[in-house]
Amino acid sequence: SASHFGFTLAEGATHVDNFANIRKIAFTLAEVLITLGIIGVVAAITLPVLINKYRAFVLENQFKTTYSIISQAVERTKYESGVPSLWEHYAVYDKDNGGYYMTNEFKELFYKNIKTVQKTHKDVLPKYKTYDGSQYYGSSDSSLYSANAKPEKVLANGAMIRITIATGFGERYISFGVDTNGLKGPNRMGYDYFSFRIISADDKITGKKMTKLYTEEELEGKNNQGILGDPCSKKSKQVSNGTGCTGFAIMNVCPDDETKKYFECLY
Repeated sequence: SASHFGFTLAEGATHVDNFANIRKIAFTLAEVLITLGIIGVVAAITLPVLINKYRAFVLENQFKTTYSIISQAVERTKYESGVPSLWEHYAVYDKDNGGYYMTNEFKELFYKNIKTVQKTHKDVLPKYKTYDGSQYYGSSDSSLYSANAKPEKVLANGAMIRITIATGFGERYISFGVDTNGLKGPNRMGYDYFSFRIISADDKITGKKMTKLYTEEELEGKNNQGILGDPCSKKSKQVSNGTGCTGFAIMNVCPDDETKKYFECLY
């Protein structure tokens, strides 16, 4: 009979109650959309911060790596040259011999010790923006740009470098202008472009540090407005803003806020 196919719930069975509970804890479409919206807002706020922290982290590591490579190459060059001081031996000016006549000799020895992999291609070299990002570095003085910010060799780690031996404001120096990540961005002074220097007989690698932040009013009527004070500040609009950043980067101190580390304040 039909009763053979019937069934009854065992005493204490709970699966009907469980089904009712499942229906109670399910989310409505509106609730899901609200939750996704909140997640989207939080992501929009936090992602740029995380991305900028990562960018600063990468730039800092590239700076430290390149600084170390240059320092080691200086030591090897000094050892192979057999001179007590690279600065005293090579940073010598003689107008009868064409100025700093030992520049090429120093470059040849140094580039051998730093193991460059190729020359740079002038047609693809980037132009660098100032530290504050408002303009191109040296934009009102083409000689300033060409002298300090056009790399000539590529290193094994992808960095690009240029060596200059010259005198600036009565100070003799061997300068290593370095783009720490090659053709990659942001191509900006104090971010991925730095100028290391040797300015004394101890051959210590140093970097310029801003001596004074000039206001626009203070710069009016002065000569060499672009480079006065060796600017390195987000507040400076000088065309050489970034010249004085390497010293801060080596010390790992933010030029606009000494309570922060250098690369923390880039973004």
